[in-house]
Amino acid sequence: MAYGFDHTSHAPIVVLWWRGETSREALKACLVELVTVFEGWTTPGRIIFDFSEVEGFDAELRRLLASWRATNRALIQEKVGAAAYVVTSRVVRGYMTAVDWLRPNRGLVKKVFSDRTSAVAWLEDEA
Repeated sequence: MAYGFDHTSHAPIVVLWWRGETSREALKACLVELVTVFEGWTTPGRIIFDFSEVEGFDAELRRLLASWRATNRALIQEKVGAAAYVVTSRVVRGYMTAVDWLRPNRGLVKKVFSDRTSAVAWLEDEA
């Protein structure tokens, strides 16, 4: 899997994009970077999680993501003002539903979209 952070295209909205198959090592590295991004925000920020090109996310990775969410629950609640998810695959949407079921982020303002343009427009309105 390749992933990256785009801090400029829709600033101040940050875009985290993922592509291809997901390895445990890549997911762990991405989550470490995500904590750094959140910790750098002085006011609640807005983020897009673009999963439109994710190809695989097995049960082990879903548990890892759920565990990360549990560990970082307070940071997420303090630093994330709104989150948009871009999902084009029903399978990937199912992965995210499973993670939400395992470790819900109650109180997090979030919405799922089928394209990034709609996600950006919604987050701009959430300012």
